[in-house]
Amino acid sequence: MLKSIQTEYYGDQLRWFVATVINSSPPAGLEGRVRIRIHGIHDPYTGNVLESDLPWATTVIPLTEGGSSGFGRVPQVLPGALVYGFFMDGKSSQTPLILGSLNKTEFPTDVQARSSKDKTLSRFKNEYDPDRKIDIASQEILDDRIPDANVATRRSQSMRFFIDNGYTPRQAAGITGCLEAISRFVTFNPDNPNLQFFGIAQWDKNGTRYKNLIKFATQIEKRSSINLFSIQLQYVLSELRTRFANVNAKLLKTELIDGTGGSVDIISRLYLKDRFIAGGDTTSFDMRNNRKVNLAITNATKAYNEVTVS
Repeated sequence: MLKSIQTEYYGDQLRWFVATVINSSPPAGLEGRVRIRIHGIHDPYTGNVLESDLPWATTVIPLTEGGSSGFGRVPQVLPGALVYGFFMDGKSSQTPLILGSLNKTEFPTDVQARSSKDKTLSRFKNEYDPDRKIDIASQEILDDRIPDANVATRRSQSMRFFIDNGYTPRQAAGITGCLEAISRFVTFNPDNPNLQFFGIAQWDKNGTRYKNLIKFATQIEKRSSINLFSIQLQYVLSELRTRFANVNAKLLKTELIDGTGGSVDIISRLYLKDRFIAGGDTTSFDMRNNRKVNLAITNATKAYNEVTVS
């Protein structure tokens, strides 16, 4: 008598996913796997779902490879790749299998822009000072610990950081110009540590955003300091992607620097309004008659011109 077939089979309840590759260098014993952050399941904010908690997904290899241990090649997918697949355990969703990668468009990094002969990247200048710009591979800034480093240098570093994280030059210029207008990128004041406002975004030390900055720094690295320029840039980016996600959505849609709805208007009026507007009341905000806003527009225009081909 033939053995009856089970009525429930894991293949009957497929659950698909799209994910971003975070790490493609697995530890011993997990060769051929990649660590992924699955969209809709894993919070994109690394403070909520740490990289160490993400799954190592199995990958499909073509039948032209050996398929046995010691034969054939390992997957060549890189961190940042957009991949898709399904969970082999269905609704339990603990065993992801990657079937392939998806095409996506990204903005060029500083390294790509300065080294590529592709004319589509020509709007970025191919100038690079290794002693002063962001190291793209590690996102470390060489004058990171200097509280009041050269303003022009930090303006350039800020632009490259936000461009490398998906903003257009005009959008990055709005963020950069506003930060420069309120702080000149001074990360802390060693001569007067008791000042109420702190850092490049002038966070209020009595507010929750400053407290969250402290938590954020320790999540990046246990011994990391909130005084670092790199940490403060990353926290601005984190705030825009989380607490100020609605502001970020508006920013990502604009193609202007100046004027209503431009990047300076959005950042000054919605993200840094307490620093630009007395009391934070935007109902009677006159952009043209605000000295700080006009300064931010000047700074943003300068920042934009410095990273684009005139």
